[in-house]
Amino acid sequence: MSKPSDIDVLRKESEAHLKTIDSLDALTEFQVVWLGRRGKLTTLLRNLSGLSLDDKKTLGKRSNEFKTALETAIAEKGKQLKS
Repeated sequence: MSKPSDIDVLRKESEAHLKTIDSLDALTEFQVVWLGRRGKLTTLLRNLSGLSLDDKKTLGKRSNEFKTALETAIAEKGKQLKS
């Protein structure tokens, strides 16, 4: 996965999955699946190394924005589940 559309697909998939989470245990599992050592987003970021410099800049920025948004969404969902 190394196209802008791939990032969009992953973002939509993560948003849809996050909406279905109803426990802290499920949230932890979600975090591992997406941001863990072999997570979907981690794998995407690792695959950027094989791209051209221009593609790395473009897709790297979008991937990092996605990662930040996902981390924020996980934190917010955690607060929501704790209350």
